[in-house]
Amino acid sequence: MSQWDPKGLLDEPKRAAGQALVAACEDLLGVEGPAALARASRRSKAWWCKLRSGKGGELPPWSEMEQEILLPDCPPDVRGALKLRHRVAWLLLHDPDFLAEERLQALPELPLEHFEATQRLAHQALLRGDFPDALRSLKLLRGLLTAAGTEPLPRDRSKLLATCLCDLSACTRQMGAPDPAIHHAEEAATRFRQLGEAGGEAAAWMELGLAYLETSRCAEALGLFHRARSQFHQLQMQAEAVAAGRHAAAALLRLGRVEEAEQQFLRLLLEANGPRPACRYPILLHLAEACLCRRDVERACHWLENADSLAEQHPQELADHLLPHLIRRQRAHLEQALTAARRQRSA
Repeated sequence: MSQWDPKGLLDEPKRAAGQALVAACEDLLGVEGPAALARASRRSKAWWCKLRSGKGGELPPWSEMEQEILLPDCPPDVRGALKLRHRVAWLLLHDPDFLAEERLQALPELPLEHFEATQRLAHQALLRGDFPDALRSLKLLRGLLTAAGTEPLPRDRSKLLATCLCDLSACTRQMGAPDPAIHHAEEAATRFRQLGEAGGEAAAWMELGLAYLETSRCAEALGLFHRARSQFHQLQMQAEAVAAGRHAAAALLRLGRVEEAEQQFLRLLLEANGPRPACRYPILLHLAEACLCRRDVERACHWLENADSLAEQHPQELADHLLPHLIRRQRAHLEQALTAARRQRSA
């Protein structure tokens, strides 16, 4: 069968829409390949090839599909199912944002792996810092997964929707919209709880805490980070527990509790010796930040040098598990603060 390439959702919507429609026709007509589609329709092999590649004419409207492309004896149930799949392809091309609000009569019969591929693509865009692209893909995914309206989702798709909402929270938060981020994180936590997914629920609490920090609700955020950390510990999810502890210590810094935050960062650094190096790098940056809050320039330089050394030793590890653009920004901010502190001391 034809493969629907989710990358087209971001940079080639015409190709993505064509692939989606070709895959739908193959599935529902029970054929495979442009030649077989030509025999099962009133269009040529070349036409189907161009449609799939995105290099042909415009995506045909449903009226053309029904009257000029499908064979007259196409069964009504096949026409009905194909109409729904055509609607998805049409929205992919003309109005992907509308899928976030559209409520179709039935969930599109797309394989789960198509949704999972889109989720992975959106997460990669998040890691790169391509937030508009990530947002577009996540909104599309949410629209497709919630297309059944109030109908209950199968467990695997419901879990994927909760994960999508967590990423939506992170994406909207980074784009400077904390209120939608809070809403998405709260909904994600509820869905994970209903599924009995304790790890996912804790991750949603952590994301909710980060959104709270953006609205200066530091005390509430601190409580959520402690709650998430406790749950991660119970689940023996060490790396996640370290991340929750790091966010809690950062909240303490925001609250002006510098010495308490620094001590917590030091304990976390010892705790993070087991998990992957990506767990340690942000802690080292935070330790440098805490030292600067105490105007201890030498100690801040020490921690920053340690962070740079770790980055040189494990560049790919950090790129795979952190947000490189955010780390670079935090690193640059620390360097500027150190330079300013040195100038003040020498003045």
